[in-house]
Amino acid sequence: MSHIFIHPDTELNVQLIRVLSILDKMSFNRNNSPVLHLEKIAVFDFLLRHPGILFGLLKKTDKKVSFILEDFELNAIGSLYPSRDGLYQYEDHRKLLQLLLIHGFTNVRVTQTGELFYVITDQGRGFLDQIDSKFAFRQRELASGFAPIQSQTTKNLLAQIIPFINGK
Repeated sequence: MSHIFIHPDTELNVQLIRVLSILDKMSFNRNNSPVLHLEKIAVFDFLLRHPGILFGLLKKTDKKVSFILEDFELNAIGSLYPSRDGLYQYEDHRKLLQLLLIHGFTNVRVTQTGELFYVITDQGRGFLDQIDSKFAFRQRELASGFAPIQSQTTKNLLAQIIPFINGK
């Protein structure tokens, strides 16, 4: 008898909820300008999968933390020994964003310099609002914690995250 192992982080519905939560909370800055490009979405997704690192990052930068960590978020193997691989999985996120575009859950805004920014649509927000689960609620709660670091560049965020991955 063969046993199948499903890794929850790679399950499509889980990924869609995470990315929609990021888009829902962080599509625009205070000036109503789009801020989410592919690389930043990948970084924020990494932080959603590792809320202990998000918590530490906010504490280290003297930012207000708007959530309390659950025991399982602190003591899970993935939390204790995070892998940096998720920070650079742009192809996976590109495919997810294409799927969200096809279903009308996100739009792309192109700047004059050719940069692509992703924003949630009303349809995407409505879809996310219909999901009634603890997981979806928690992802949205954690994504709200990104506000203090939303304006930081991806390069700056990565530089702050790497020491947490390396155990420092």
